[in-house]
Amino acid sequence: MSRSHHASSLDAQTLVPGTHLTTARLGYRHHGLYAGDGKVLHYGGLHRYLRRRPVEEVSLAQFARGRGFAVVAAGAARFAGAAAVERARSRLGEDRYRLWSNNCEHFVTWALNDAPRSAQVEAWRARLKTSRRPFSDSPTHFDMRLDASTVMSVRPSSPASAANSASSATVI
Repeated sequence: MSRSHHASSLDAQTLVPGTHLTTARLGYRHHGLYAGDGKVLHYGGLHRYLRRRPVEEVSLAQFARGRGFAVVAAGAARFAGAAAVERARSRLGEDRYRLWSNNCEHFVTWALNDAPRSAQVEAWRARLKTSRRPFSDSPTHFDMRLDASTVMSVRPSSPASAANSASSATVI
């Protein structure tokens, strides 16, 4: 659970180093770790024109981009406060962003718990998995395989139609 705040309504002095933050982006939540002194550590990720950006330390205002931010409830983090910030800073400049396996959320959960995890990616994968049914389940799919119990034979249905044998088909 997270508490939402607009960047201007919550003073950076109120935040504690090691606080997990998120901010709204188009179609997802961007994650960062508050480092203290009004700074946030985050994976720059895919930025304008899909340019990949490294792990960087930016101002809270740059992180939020005028959209406000939310504080993610701490839970039982393995590393907290300065220890989490130190871990995150150890990756400054790293440029190995991968949307599905090494994104901003993976980065923050690694810094806090030593376990890179992205609930957003897990949710997207689950949606993709349930929305992609096997082709044979599609109502517009026709199974054209023939087996021993279904043989199609074209033959006249009556002696009168023998002259026009292509006019009828019987499944036998």
